[in-house]
Amino acid sequence: MEESVLYEKGDAGAAAETDDVELGEIAELYEKEEAISLDALPCTDPADHTMVDALPGYIVRKVPTEFINAHLQATLLEREGRTRPFLVLGVYDPHFEKPYCQSRRWHVEKLLKDFSKEDHKWGEGKTGRDRQQKHFYLHRPKLYKILDLATKESFYALVVFPGRDYVEHYASMVRCGFEILEPRCTVEKGAECLLRVLWYPKAFEEMPRWCGLSEFEFRPGDVILMGYVAFLRWWMTQEPWYEQQTCKTEPNKWEEHEACGFSVGLQKKYGYRIILFGFHYSFWGDIAKRLVQHFCECGVSEVIYFGKCATLRKEADIHSIIVSPTTYGVCSAGNLVHEVRSPPFNPFSEHRFAADLLVLKGSHVSVPTIIGETFEQRDAIGQSYQTLDNEISQMAQVASEKGLRFGCLHFCTDFVRPRDQAGDTTRNDLNRNQHAEEKILMPKIFHELLVYLGSMYVK
Repeated sequence: MEESVLYEKGDAGAAAETDDVELGEIAELYEKEEAISLDALPCTDPADHTMVDALPGYIVRKVPTEFINAHLQATLLEREGRTRPFLVLGVYDPHFEKPYCQSRRWHVEKLLKDFSKEDHKWGEGKTGRDRQQKHFYLHRPKLYKILDLATKESFYALVVFPGRDYVEHYASMVRCGFEILEPRCTVEKGAECLLRVLWYPKAFEEMPRWCGLSEFEFRPGDVILMGYVAFLRWWMTQEPWYEQQTCKTEPNKWEEHEACGFSVGLQKKYGYRIILFGFHYSFWGDIAKRLVQHFCECGVSEVIYFGKCATLRKEADIHSIIVSPTTYGVCSAGNLVHEVRSPPFNPFSEHRFAADLLVLKGSHVSVPTIIGETFEQRDAIGQSYQTLDNEISQMAQVASEKGLRFGCLHFCTDFVRPRDQAGDTTRNDLNRNQHAEEKILMPKIFHELLVYLGSMYVK
């Protein structure tokens, strides 16, 4: 990822002074911290979770259990003394070494584990089209070994992109990692020596500025596409009504700004811009909400999000239906479901889909963490909602408040089962689901998107 264009280039002295000023401004983002209590983090026995026996495997893949165990053993040996807790920090990774650690007199000894995904290619099956790269949404948390220069203590820090929901999602998995290794260790006396979770509200609120989003000039009337945009772009460039404006001579390049990527095209008949927006980190929960808030502040007219979600109905929905919700609910960590009043207009509510597609225009609920997806939460959601994810309804909530047109075209990859199916055998959960069949529905979603976007074009 290219360095963000934040500094004026001049002589070495001026550049160094500019760097110092910029680092000072970034350091201010992390001055006011908010400690998230362990009691606020869900910690679930697999028997009470909708993934049941698959939950431990999911946790082991997502967090550094070998280092969690090393910290646990060291803490158990030092029961009478004091050990530094395992930290989960809501910090943007490029800010971590400088200025975050530097301002605290911490030294980064080693990057122990990077959970980021590799950029992979995806073939379009029998279409004969070139293989496309995912490119975005690949960066994940990193685990560091830190030395406190003042006390000479070493400790672990898991650095997570600073959305509160995302921080709680990873912190809850770390907490469960401790509990798998030593039951009840995070609820007994001294648990504060095991785990500490810190989030920074100012860093989150100012995300558009430091992640590069505010460097891009949105215009009133822009249509924003979010989701599998790197895969979609090739399809877009083949349409007669579409004119690519970003990097015309290098169609595989994106306009990159720090954590964001943009590809701009023109709907030639009516002259509005279509912005394919990519993000190098996750859209999880309130991160997506904050992005959409910024789009609204810039006057865009419509946001379309296409990706994957879970079904609450039946396993047969997986890779067989397209989800385009018209009503929404947001579920809190305490399992209270708040309906989105006056839901935003879904532009696909009047779209004529292909006759062979099964389209669910139902009610969708978003939840903050995976660990919190318990049977208790499933009971609280009840029968009013048919699909579930972590961000769609938060995006819809902002769209509703700001009068933004908002639509989704998603496909289901896993089944969040009800309590009475806890004992059923299933491969369709977040630890064991298969992705090969995504290649079947994704091109169909792309086709519907292109029909919709080009429907007013007169040849």
